[in-house]
Amino acid sequence: MRPFLLLPLLSLVGCGKIEEIQDVLDGLTNPLVTEALLLGVLPPESEEIDLSDTPFADGTALKVFLADAASLDDLEQSPLDGASVTVQSPANGSLLLDADGGGVYSLTGAGGLVYQAGVDFILTAVLSDVDHRVVVTAPHAPDLDLAEQHAIGEPLLIDLSEFDYDNVLVAVFDVQSGEVSYTNRPDDVVGLYEYTHSDGQVDRHEVPGTAFPRASVYALGVAGMRNATEDDFESMNTALSSCLLGQMRFWAITAM
Repeated sequence: MRPFLLLPLLSLVGCGKIEEIQDVLDGLTNPLVTEALLLGVLPPESEEIDLSDTPFADGTALKVFLADAASLDDLEQSPLDGASVTVQSPANGSLLLDADGGGVYSLTGAGGLVYQAGVDFILTAVLSDVDHRVVVTAPHAPDLDLAEQHAIGEPLLIDLSEFDYDNVLVAVFDVQSGEVSYTNRPDDVVGLYEYTHSDGQVDRHEVPGTAFPRASVYALGVAGMRNATEDDFESMNTALSSCLLGQMRFWAITAM
């Protein structure tokens, strides 16, 4: 369409609507992509579960990846170092994340990070004196009625229909060996993008039978996750960015 033909159409749109359209366009074309995952961990109620030698030993963990990317294919090839990245919440005040290199910034409970459900977490990345931020309200951990015994090699269905989660993060490990037998936690940037850009509310998750391969006691961790919406981002690419928060609760499951 010729530019002068757009003028009559734009005249029919209010200034507020034009600003909204411009905000959407800015979000889609902003080159700063942020992929963030914040996971809190509740202390297990079962004395059989010891998290000290597991990936959850440090409690709350936040990992952020920054990139200057125009498409999904560019994410891993365009990491952004040199940013000042902070996380802010009522319980934490403002904490500076460690720069791990390769566009990755992180902080755990060992560094003082605390998960607090029901409050806003503000993640801010400062680049060239410009603030880029996302704000997400942290959800509560799910409270589920799970059977304490389970058949070896059989799948386990987790019903989340009474909750309002965008996704679910699950981990299973043998409490005796510490071996992780199942997790759906993404292990790279592209995997995180695919995980967070889901179809919306999740109401169930099936843990495969391979998570319970032999007679033993297993720790089953379940975290209901909330993802940032496009409106939660400021000066970040809204099409590619994601910020996911949740808190994991553990149950002891005896496979027999």
